[in-house]
Amino acid sequence: MSDSAEIPALDNTMGCLYIATVVTMGLWGMGSLQVFTYYNQYRKDQLWLKCLVFLVWALNTAHQALTTYSTYTYLISHYGDVAYLNHYSAALKATIMFTAISCALSQSLYIMRIYRLSKHNLFLTGFITCLVLLQCTLTTVYYVKCYDLDTFQGLLNTIYIPKIISAVVTATDVCILGVTTYLLHMSRSGFSRTENVINRLIIYAVNTGILTCTCAILTLVFCLTYPTTLLYIAFYLMLSRIYMDSMMASLNSRKSLRGDLFDSTNASQDGFDLKKVVGRRGGSASGPLNIKVETQTVQYNDSEINEYGSERNKSPDPSVQDLEGNFSKSQAL
Repeated sequence: MSDSAEIPALDNTMGCLYIATVVTMGLWGMGSLQVFTYYNQYRKDQLWLKCLVFLVWALNTAHQALTTYSTYTYLISHYGDVAYLNHYSAALKATIMFTAISCALSQSLYIMRIYRLSKHNLFLTGFITCLVLLQCTLTTVYYVKCYDLDTFQGLLNTIYIPKIISAVVTATDVCILGVTTYLLHMSRSGFSRTENVINRLIIYAVNTGILTCTCAILTLVFCLTYPTTLLYIAFYLMLSRIYMDSMMASLNSRKSLRGDLFDSTNASQDGFDLKKVVGRRGGSASGPLNIKVETQTVQYNDSEINEYGSERNKSPDPSVQDLEGNFSKSQAL
C-alpha cells in the first residue's frame, strides 16, 4: 500500500498517452480500411499517387507501433517504477519526425489541389508551401534538441519550439481550408443545375479540413495552457492519423462526386420539352407527327479522367464545361 501511495497522479501524463494510443489505434484502423478501399476502386490512378498513399500509410503504421510500444513500456514493462515515468523514451521521440513527414505529405496533396483550382497561382501555393516547409524545419530542430533529453522535465526548456510548431501547423491548416473553400466558391457558374455539385464540393472540403484544423488548434491551446502535462503531446500524436484519414476520405469520394456531376450534366442535356414539339403542329391535320430523336452516348471511365486531368469528352453546354473543368481540377477532394 505504501508503494502505491508514492505513485503520483497520472491522469494528465500517462493517462493522456494511454488515451492517445487508443484513439490513434482506432483512427489507424479506419485509415487502413480506406487505403484498402482505395487500391481496390482506383486501380488506374497514377503511380505517384499510389506511392504517396502507401508512404503515408506506412509512416502512420510505424508511428502507431512506436506509440503503442512506448505506452506499453511505461504502463506495463515498468509498472510501479515511478522514476521511469519521467523518462523520455527514444520511441516516443521518434514519433515527432514521423508525424512531421506524414503531415507534410498529406498537405502536399492539398497544395496540389489548390495549385490547380487557382489556375497555377504560384504566389498562393508558394506561400502555403513555405508554411509546410517551415513546420518541417522547426520539427526537425525540435527533434534534434529532444534527442539528448532523458526526462520529460527537460522538455520545459524547449517548450517554446512546440508552441511555434503548433502555431505554424494551425496557420497552415486554416490557410488550406480557407483558400480551398474560396476557390471552390469562386468556381460557381451561376446555373442552378450546377450549384448543388459545387455546394457539395465545398461542404466536403470543409468537413475534411475542419478535423485537422481542430486538432492543430487543440494542440496549440494545450501547449500554451498546460505545458507541464502531456495533453498537447496526446493531440499531436493524433494529428498525423487525422491527416491520413482526411486524405483517404478525399481520394475515395471522387467516384461519388463524379457521379453527381455527370448525373446533373446528363439530366440537363438529355431532356426535351414535349409541349414545344406538340405546339409546332398547331391545328393542322396533315399526317402523323414525326419526331426524330438523336441520342449521343458518352462514356466516362477512370482511364479517361486522371487524378487531376480533364475529361476527353466535353459537354456542349459552356456552363457545364466550366463545372466539369473545375471538378477535374479538384479530383483530390
